[in-house]
Amino acid sequence: MVGRIIGYVVAAILIFFGVLYLWSIPAAGPDQLVPRLIVGVISLAIGVVIIWVVRTRGPAPVQQITQQIDLEMPGEISVDKLKCQSCGGELSKDDVSLVQGAVMISCPYCGSTYQITEEPKW
Repeated sequence: MVGRIIGYVVAAILIFFGVLYLWSIPAAGPDQLVPRLIVGVISLAIGVVIIWVVRTRGPAPVQQITQQIDLEMPGEISVDKLKCQSCGGELSKDDVSLVQGAVMISCPYCGSTYQITEEPKW
């Protein structure tokens, strides 16, 4: 985002000075005609190219980090089917995610999202 803003500012400055040089050609002497024309056209061209590059360059790709955790549980464990708290739909392991250290469930049926809480065993 900041790079795009800087690109637009630099392009605007180049275009401004390019137009300024081209407008100053009639007031220039015969020895300044060609240099002002060259500087004006080059500044305009570079400004337009910078704008084109900034507009056609897509956003930065989003990076996702997936972490798989294998748990070793003490004792015997029975695996129950997970059901949505809102609609009762059956959930799979793909509906479970770890968000900032909390285990979250996203229901594909009703769209609700909630955190899994473990009830005390005693």
